[in-house]
Amino acid sequence: MRDQIDALTSLRGIAAILVVLYHYTGSFLPNLEVSQHTSFIVKGYLWVDLFFLLSGFVIMHAYGQEFRSRIEWPSFKAFIFGRIARLYPLHLSILLAFVLLELVRAALIHAGVDDLPRGAFEGGKNLAALAEQIMMLQAAGLQDGLTWNGPAWSIGAEWFAYLVFPVLASFLFGMGWRARIVICLVGILGLVVIFDSERGLNLTYDYGALRCLFQFCMGAVLYQVFRSGSMRWLHHDSAFVMVALTILVLMHIGERDLLLPPAFALLILSVAGNSDRIEKVLTVAPLRIIGMVSYSIYMSHMLVLEAIQLVSRAISGHGFGRELGAPASMMALMILVPSILLLSVWLYRSIELPMRQALRRSRFAQLHVYAPSAT
Repeated sequence: MRDQIDALTSLRGIAAILVVLYHYTGSFLPNLEVSQHTSFIVKGYLWVDLFFLLSGFVIMHAYGQEFRSRIEWPSFKAFIFGRIARLYPLHLSILLAFVLLELVRAALIHAGVDDLPRGAFEGGKNLAALAEQIMMLQAAGLQDGLTWNGPAWSIGAEWFAYLVFPVLASFLFGMGWRARIVICLVGILGLVVIFDSERGLNLTYDYGALRCLFQFCMGAVLYQVFRSGSMRWLHHDSAFVMVALTILVLMHIGERDLLLPPAFALLILSVAGNSDRIEKVLTVAPLRIIGMVSYSIYMSHMLVLEAIQLVSRAISGHGFGRELGAPASMMALMILVPSILLLSVWLYRSIELPMRQALRRSRFAQLHVYAPSAT
């Protein structure tokens, strides 16, 4: 089953925009002082947990049947190659852009610009970290912080989940509801174990893979709950409103990270099964487009931020945003977010989609991945 659930695609797009706001209203535009009024934006890192749950749900929806009875090498190979074609073209393109940005930094330093906080290819932009990014190991705890394209830690974390997915899917189809409940309980317990009293669930380069794996597995079970129809009461508009309001309140209060993954799970079930007004709202063309390019939004927004910061420091000697008052910061945000959207549409149409299609149609794929006789 490969049919896309459009409302969930839109939900992913909304979450991606909220992650952008989280990153852009922190040190980038500090004078907005959003945290004085609400923790909703400050807790924006939790939307990545929604991504992980959604990923488990959607991957189970799209590929679960292929591993229902047993895991065969051709199916496993096709699944992994499909994930590579989905993630790598944009990931490597953005990494290349970051490398070019470091070369610009080196040129500026050579030209005598001395207001930059670090040298080229230093700190989180070291070459060892670049190799780890290429190998999708950026969430394996090999560095002592986020590196290169910071948000890309989550796709490194998801890569581990993809590798275990065929086993997970086969297990879930072969086991009863008790085993599925156990998986959810283990996932929740796992989050409790890795929960950090200072960082909450904002675990990235160190425990990011575990954070993802626990919730990816929960998302896969969530899909089976959805298919069973056992929680149809969540499919009504009123249920969506209640769940959404609960999430808003929890994030506004900002003190209970561990309550959000279960709330996100209910939100996914509510959106996936809704066929009333909420579905109509979430499937309007603008939201579907944002959802379609959500991966590009997520992967490119930090590149834009760092490029602006580098240019600002080279020209004025300080980072962009720190000298802006609240009104000017809001204006900057209103310009930057639509700009990110336009860039993401271009990236999707120019790199993400055509490269994915080209890889799947490539001679290598036809001979070694999708050929019936491939071994």
